[in-house]
Amino acid sequence: DGYGTAGGEEAAGGEEEAMESDQVAEEQMQREEKYRLEMEDRQKRLHDRLELGKKYAAARQQQEALMATNSELQKKLSAHLSAKGAEDAAVPGAEDHNAEQSAQEVENRYFHALRQASDLRAELSQVQLNYDHIALDMKTRLEQKQDKVRELRESYAKVRTDTVGGGAAGVRVVPTKLLRQFEEQESRKEAELEKVRLKNIHLRNQLRKLEGNLRRKEELSNELHLIDFEQLKIENQTLNEKIEERNEELLKLRKKTTTTVQVLTHLKEKLQFVQGENQLLKVELAELEAALSHHRDALTKAKHERDALRTDNLGLRGEAGLIGNNDLLRDFDRRKKEIASMQVTLEELKSRHLYLREDITELNARAMGVATMG
Repeated sequence: DGYGTAGGEEAAGGEEEAMESDQVAEEQMQREEKYRLEMEDRQKRLHDRLELGKKYAAARQQQEALMATNSELQKKLSAHLSAKGAEDAAVPGAEDHNAEQSAQEVENRYFHALRQASDLRAELSQVQLNYDHIALDMKTRLEQKQDKVRELRESYAKVRTDTVGGGAAGVRVVPTKLLRQFEEQESRKEAELEKVRLKNIHLRNQLRKLEGNLRRKEELSNELHLIDFEQLKIENQTLNEKIEERNEELLKLRKKTTTTVQVLTHLKEKLQFVQGENQLLKVELAELEAALSHHRDALTKAKHERDALRTDNLGLRGEAGLIGNNDLLRDFDRRKKEIASMQVTLEELKSRHLYLREDITELNARAMGVATMG
């Protein structure tokens, strides 16, 4: 009765878990659809960014070509102005001298600015090249780590399969179908957990980037408008809420996994107990069947002896009378007493046989009930 009540509670709990699982699955599908749309939007933005990068590189090349042309023209202009100044040297004056000094100073500042811009451009190219090398190195290390993780997961799965399904001495073998279901469920949970972790990392990086932008804006300008600050604050709060939601989802998945493991452990223990009890009942039933077979053999032997004695008695009665023969009378009395005693023994054996049959019927009913509960 206790197991029946427990089974009903487990069935009700299983239905509630199934409904909760369906609801979680529907929410997960919605989140995956939202995540897919975000990924498509992100890929689109990345593609647009690459296109803009290509256009920017082409524009930079065109700008460099134009600046080189401009530099040559400036040099020609400077030479022309120098030649013209040499021609006009015959009419010296204070204004002309000041103007020549001002033009020379502007020209020097202009070439200094060009040189500085060229140096900054070269430094920017070097920084971009360094960052490209760093990104390539990190990508290579990431691929190596992913390969190593994949190999470790495959090794762990193989060891777990060999350990659980190896059938070692004294260890119950887990069915292959059940093991495959657990592995598929674990794969789905790991995939969901990986998606949630990636989303969490992305949100944290985005939050860190926004916080860095906010700090840079605070360093560059102390006159940040209140509207921009409130907008960044709202965005930060939204991202924090998303991070909390992802953490809550991750906690729910962990709790659900723990509950599933506990229910599975309870079912395994119950199955082992029922199987042990069933084994004991089978042993007891075998002993009773052996005792019943022994009593049946004894009863059959007694019946044969009774029939033989009855046949002998009838033969003796036909061959000679009993009157005047004291030995026959005594023998008759003795056989009569033996027959009466054997009849009493026969009745007892019949009662014992009936009792054993009823006991066997009851044990069979109990065994069928235990099998039905298992």
